[in-house]
Amino acid sequence: LKEDKCIISSSYMVFEIIDKSVLLPEYLMMWFRRPEFDRYARFKSEGSVREIFSWSEMCNIELPVPDIEKQRKIVKQYNQINKAIQIKEAINNNLEQQAENIFRAWFVDYKLSNGVKPANWETVNLDEVCIVGAGGDRPDDYSDIKTPEFNIPIYSNGMENEGLYGYTKKAKITKESVTISARGTIGYTCLRLQPFVPIVRLITLTPKNEKITAKYLYFAIKYLNIAGFGTTQQQITVPYCKTKSITIPNIELVNKFSFLTNSIFDNISINKNEIEKLVDLKNTLLPKLMLENSDSSTAKLSFI
Repeated sequence: LKEDKCIISSSYMVFEIIDKSVLLPEYLMMWFRRPEFDRYARFKSEGSVREIFSWSEMCNIELPVPDIEKQRKIVKQYNQINKAIQIKEAINNNLEQQAENIFRAWFVDYKLSNGVKPANWETVNLDEVCIVGAGGDRPDDYSDIKTPEFNIPIYSNGMENEGLYGYTKKAKITKESVTISARGTIGYTCLRLQPFVPIVRLITLTPKNEKITAKYLYFAIKYLNIAGFGTTQQQITVPYCKTKSITIPNIELVNKFSFLTNSIFDNISINKNEIEKLVDLKNTLLPKLMLENSDSSTAKLSFI
């Protein structure tokens, strides 16, 4: 949302509301942020090289338009849920920063002060301590929403919502792991503590021996500052990642770090579950309010 206009996204288009006594820009933005619209956009763009929507297609979309006071009420509820989500996300960012501060103090800053690696620390390539793989195609068993049957997250190389793409029935990665975006948002790194499925353009790193834990690996990868290569489209590859080297301290210190940060990441996981519930509430309650308060009145965007 920018000033009094509704921007669908930088790659879509901008709507300027002609009569704001009939339609609030915030209300229109909410309508396009629904998961249903996102799924429709994916359907329209799949297998196509053209823009997702033409202007005429966009203008022919119908939406319920309650009176302006009801719109304000719906927008207020929407913003309240968003605010609760933002607070939880800020708490998680602070918690992760606490864990990173410990990592930096124990494993990074000492090198800046004396430049000497302890004798029982070693430098190894990632493939010596990790199973390095890459995501494949999207599973055939797939759902846009989480259900009792489809409850295993699918992750892609995006940054929004940590790259969550959808859900499936069976996990490909079952151990705590780290993922790195190989294209697009190159180098974006996530710690995955629950079973999941990676899809195309997502590198996976799963510790394969007792020398390392996923929590240590996560911060070690972040401090590598992995960058892409290529003359046309930047990317990183599995062979490239395998040859990247990291420093491994003695296992006692790695385990001590993981033990000390376990409670931090447990709290992060609790907050993520609460955020997921808030997102579900936003995606189910507010569209219902839109329809219940619409008085069966709909309008095409071209008439607004």
